[in-house]
Amino acid sequence: MKNSDNIFLVGLMGAGKSTIGKKLAERLGKTFVDADSEIERRTGATIELIFDIEGEEGFRKREAAMLDELTARSDAWQPQKSRAGLWIGISIGVT
Repeated sequence: MKNSDNIFLVGLMGAGKSTIGKKLAERLGKTFVDADSEIERRTGATIELIFDIEGEEGFRKREAAMLDELTARSDAWQPQKSRAGLWIGISIGVT
Protein backbone atom coordinates (compact mmCIF):
# COMPACT_ATOMS: atom_id res chain seq x y z
CA MET A 1 0.00 0.00 0.00
CA LYS A 2 1.26 3.47 -0.85
CA ASN A 3 1.66 5.98 1.98
CA SER A 4 0.20 9.38 1.17
CA ASP A 5 2.28 11.06 3.88
CA ASN A 6 5.50 10.79 1.86
CA ILE A 7 6.80 13.84 0.04
CA PHE A 8 8.84 13.47 -3.13
CA LEU A 9 10.98 16.19 -4.66
CA VAL A 10 11.31 16.02 -8.43
CA GLY A 11 13.77 17.99 -10.50
CA LEU A 12 16.87 18.03 -12.60
CA MET A 13 20.26 17.07 -11.23
CA GLY A 14 21.77 19.97 -9.29
CA ALA A 15 18.43 21.71 -8.69
CA GLY A 16 18.82 21.51 -4.90
CA LYS A 17 16.48 18.63 -4.08
CA SER A 18 18.88 17.03 -1.62
CA THR A 19 19.79 20.31 0.07
CA ILE A 20 16.18 21.36 0.55
CA GLY A 21 15.00 17.81 1.22
CA LYS A 22 17.41 17.30 4.12
CA LYS A 23 16.30 20.54 5.77
CA LEU A 24 12.61 19.83 5.25
CA ALA A 25 12.97 16.26 6.48
CA GLU A 26 14.63 17.50 9.66
CA ARG A 27 11.95 20.12 10.20
CA LEU A 28 9.13 17.61 9.60
CA GLY A 29 10.71 14.78 11.60
CA LYS A 30 11.07 12.59 8.51
CA THR A 31 13.93 10.43 7.29
CA PHE A 32 15.67 11.84 4.20
CA VAL A 33 16.28 9.26 1.45
CA ASP A 34 17.89 9.84 -1.94
CA ALA A 35 16.78 7.08 -4.34
CA ASP A 36 19.97 7.15 -6.41
CA SER A 37 22.19 7.04 -3.33
CA GLU A 38 20.17 4.15 -1.94
CA ILE A 39 20.46 2.25 -5.24
CA GLU A 40 24.23 2.82 -5.20
CA ARG A 41 24.49 1.70 -1.58
CA ARG A 42 22.55 -1.50 -2.19
CA THR A 43 24.23 -2.46 -5.46
CA GLY A 44 27.75 -1.31 -4.66
CA ALA A 45 27.83 0.35 -8.10
CA THR A 46 27.55 3.95 -9.20
CA ILE A 47 24.55 5.07 -11.22
CA GLU A 48 26.94 5.72 -14.10
CA LEU A 49 28.19 2.11 -13.97
CA ILE A 50 24.62 0.77 -13.83
CA PHE A 51 23.82 2.82 -16.96
CA ASP A 52 26.97 1.49 -18.66
CA ILE A 53 26.16 -2.15 -17.88
CA GLU A 54 22.35 -2.25 -17.92
CA GLY A 55 21.49 0.81 -19.97
CA GLU A 56 18.78 3.29 -19.13
CA GLU A 57 16.08 0.60 -19.19
CA GLY A 58 17.90 -1.45 -16.54
CA PHE A 59 18.45 1.59 -14.36
CA ARG A 60 14.81 2.69 -14.69
CA LYS A 61 13.66 -0.76 -13.54
CA ARG A 62 15.86 -0.45 -10.45
CA GLU A 63 14.65 3.10 -9.89
CA ALA A 64 10.98 2.10 -10.21
CA ALA A 65 11.45 -0.73 -7.71
CA MET A 66 13.16 1.66 -5.29
CA LEU A 67 10.39 4.22 -5.63
CA ASP A 68 7.75 1.53 -5.05
CA GLU A 69 9.54 0.60 -1.83
CA LEU A 70 9.94 4.20 -0.71
CA THR A 71 6.33 5.12 -1.40
CA ALA A 72 5.27 2.36 0.99
CA ARG A 73 7.29 3.88 3.84
CA SER A 74 5.81 6.30 6.32
CA ASP A 75 9.03 8.04 7.37
CA ALA A 76 10.72 8.98 4.10
CA TRP A 77 11.38 12.35 2.53
CA GLN A 78 12.65 11.46 -0.91
CA PRO A 79 14.02 13.64 -3.72
CA GLN A 80 13.70 12.21 -7.19
CA LYS A 81 15.90 13.20 -10.10
CA SER A 82 14.18 13.78 -13.41
CA ARG A 83 15.17 14.64 -16.93
CA ALA A 84 11.77 16.26 -17.49
CA GLY A 85 11.42 19.90 -18.39
CA LEU A 86 8.75 20.75 -15.83
CA TRP A 87 9.66 23.44 -13.31
CA ILE A 88 7.60 24.52 -10.35
CA GLY A 89 8.84 27.49 -8.34
CA ILE A 90 7.77 28.02 -4.74
CA SER A 91 9.10 29.98 -1.82
CA ILE A 92 9.24 27.94 1.38
CA GLY A 93 11.33 30.15 3.66
CA VAL A 94 13.74 27.45 4.89
CA THR A 95 16.95 28.76 6.43
